[in-house]
Amino acid sequence: MNWNRNRKVTERWFIEGALELVTPTSLSNGDDDPLVDLPVVVDPLDGRALLTGASLAGALRAYLADFSNEHANALFGGERRDREGEQSPLIVEDALGTSETLLIELRDGVSIDPATRTAKDKERYDRQLLAAGTKFALGFELIIAENPDAKEEDKAKRKAEIARMKAGLALALQGLQDGKIRLGGRKRRGYGECRVTGWRAWRYDLGTANGIRGWLAHDRPGISGQEPPWEPKAGESISHWDALKDVGGLPLENPLFELTANFAIDGAVLIRHGFEAESGPDVMHLTTRRDGKDNVPVISGTSLAGVIRGQALRIARTVAEPNRDRADAFIEEMFGIMEKPTEDMSLPKRRGLKKIAGRVRVDESKIEGQTDLVQTRVKIDRFTGGAFESALFAEQPAFGGGFTMKLAIRPLLPPKPPANPEELTPEKQAEYADKMKAHKARQDAEAGLMLLVLKDLWTGFLPVGGSSSVGRGRLKGRWATIQSDNDVWKLEANGDSLAVTSKNGAKPKVLNDYVTAFTNAMKESS
Repeated sequence: MNWNRNRKVTERWFIEGALELVTPTSLSNGDDDPLVDLPVVVDPLDGRALLTGASLAGALRAYLADFSNEHANALFGGERRDREGEQSPLIVEDALGTSETLLIELRDGVSIDPATRTAKDKERYDRQLLAAGTKFALGFELIIAENPDAKEEDKAKRKAEIARMKAGLALALQGLQDGKIRLGGRKRRGYGECRVTGWRAWRYDLGTANGIRGWLAHDRPGISGQEPPWEPKAGESISHWDALKDVGGLPLENPLFELTANFAIDGAVLIRHGFEAESGPDVMHLTTRRDGKDNVPVISGTSLAGVIRGQALRIARTVAEPNRDRADAFIEEMFGIMEKPTEDMSLPKRRGLKKIAGRVRVDESKIEGQTDLVQTRVKIDRFTGGAFESALFAEQPAFGGGFTMKLAIRPLLPPKPPANPEELTPEKQAEYADKMKAHKARQDAEAGLMLLVLKDLWTGFLPVGGSSSVGRGRLKGRWATIQSDNDVWKLEANGDSLAVTSKNGAKPKVLNDYVTAFTNAMKESS
């Protein structure tokens, strides 16, 4: 619309919120550092933590796009490849940490070879993370523009677009409040979980003198005309604000596959912290800051996701044998891949490297009820059978207790339906029906693979963490819930038996059908 070059702004909304990190968050500045591979970005003026508006807007748009691309485009503007796309009406400000003290946590990582289950050569890295408990002051501004001189048809289209814009904003802000949106790097591996509280909101109608006066005086101390903000009462959310109360919700077109499983640690588990302490054992189990407390033992999302991916790949290759390429492609589409360039690789080849974002999210899990004991071990000389000289070391794994694993699979976008189904030929309608059938089969296959991995974790066959060769990392399943196809399954261990129930009363055979869909996907002809 040409009138957008000189927008007729009718309303301006201002929204503020207090965001707190629930888990460590990787907000890297992308620069090289002599001490750490991935340092965090900080404000250059006072050194406080910085959450850039681009990073926050990207996370919000990705979350909203899972519900509706139309709503995402209405709120955040056209996509990069859309030459006719509009400018984003939502302004997302850079957010500064509310504390002058920068809470930093160091994590190291290593790439594991799925065949040997050992670390790959020269693939160890470390990164700085903003610790849980870091708080940011968020700021948003929404600009609503309409053209009173437009044709009635254009007015109706604009009205529908504004409705999508408001509904998208309500959904995105509610997602922040409910902790459904993750921030920064490796957010599908347990990092970046956050929640927003303390909302404040203003709505200025620029068609009235009071509205213009309030907007001009907004956030300018000493100027008359400032309006008090809307703030939620006890039990209210941002969706209770009058401006967003009646915009309506958006259901997911493709429901997530979600798996929550509670495990007991059968013995001990050890995920190395990676950085030596000034005193104490040589190796300690990974701890982090959580719920205002330091040194809380956790099962990291990166470690757990690596274990799950490795086992999923072994299962897929076994079932797909001898066609390993199909198994590898299946796993890459689920968990993602980023091919790394070699030192002598040309620029065109670097640009052609395969890069796929993973759709499997594994959260970081807090261990509860564990006991911290120090074990002293010694390396044995295989030739003499005696103690290896200068090889006495102490380890402090987490003994006993348990944790709850949370896993979700972001759904694949379904095939686009025909624009006018009634005008299409039966052949094209049948073609679309076949695409939807293949899409459903793919989702069922991914669910079936996760059930097979869950079985290996549940029975202790698949260990978690290091030192598995000495019996560490074995788990026992206690209970699990599986959400798939608008149904919720409950699994409960009862001695050597397993009780399986469905919310909708379905038979357990449905779960086996998911596994069958996976085996069919691996065996189907090329």
